[in-house]
Amino acid sequence: METARIYPEQEVSGMEFHRFLEDGLEDIRNGNLLDFESVFDELEKSYDAGG
Repeated sequence: METARIYPEQEVSGMEFHRFLEDGLEDIRNGNLLDFESVFDELEKSYDAGG
């Protein structure tokens, strides 16, 4: 049976942030990025149409 380690909340937050950064860097390496202008324009249109 494997022993589970209990992490303090602050350590978990740091691990989650580290994982978030690693995922973002992996997206950059793989070219999985969206064009900010086009995404913003679509978002703006959806709010204009709804309001």
